Amino acid sequence: MASTMRMLPILILALATSANARDGQKEFFSRFVPQWQAICQIPGHRFQLQFSSKGGDPTNDDMTASVSWDNGSASELPIKPALFVADAPKVKEPSQCDHVSAFLQETGNVLVVLRRDDRPSSDRYLAVLLDGNDGKVHDVLPDLGAIRDDSLIKVDKHGVSIHLGRTQAGNSDANRSSEWVRIEEVQGRLSVRLGPPADHSGK
Repeated sequence: MASTMRMLPILILALATSANARDGQKEFFSRFVPQWQAICQIPGHRFQLQFSSKGGDPTNDDMTASVSWDNGSASELPIKPALFVADAPKVKEPSQCDHVSAFLQETGNVLVVLRRDDRPSSDRYLAVLLDGNDGKVHDVLPDLGAIRDDSLIKVDKHGVSIHLGRTQAGNSDANRSSEWVRIEEVQGRLSVRLGPPADHSGK
């Protein structure tokens, strides 16, 4: 009995270690999956974003992205193959898609913000502007910057502001211009600049 009691802490530690290993393995494979999709809904239309590794091994960073619409049209997005990962940033406005940040613009187009793996460095964001009627790709911004743990997305009818995260340890100023990326649709194209969210309260 005494021997069993002495072994009990070791057994508990072993079980905890095993559980942590399984959790870590689950997290690893949830990122490194060969294909996945995001279901999207906008007024009058439903579409899917599909991500698939050409060789079946996403660690080769060969994943392509495509979009298919409820009218039967489908096309591959004109972006460089990479390892695209599902994303759930801090955002107040609901996304038009699950697993991907996508926001309807006042023009009726959809601004999609995708996350790609850039190991061993931080993940990075890119943006795609889709036509909300026929699914045409209007524009692509291939690199918006590296993502930190405290990334934040603010959405308004004029565009999207992404707070990529604090770039300096101990920095408490969340409005440093170098930490914000502002994306707006201008005449069917994407315009990007560094700086905090614009104040459109009077417009």
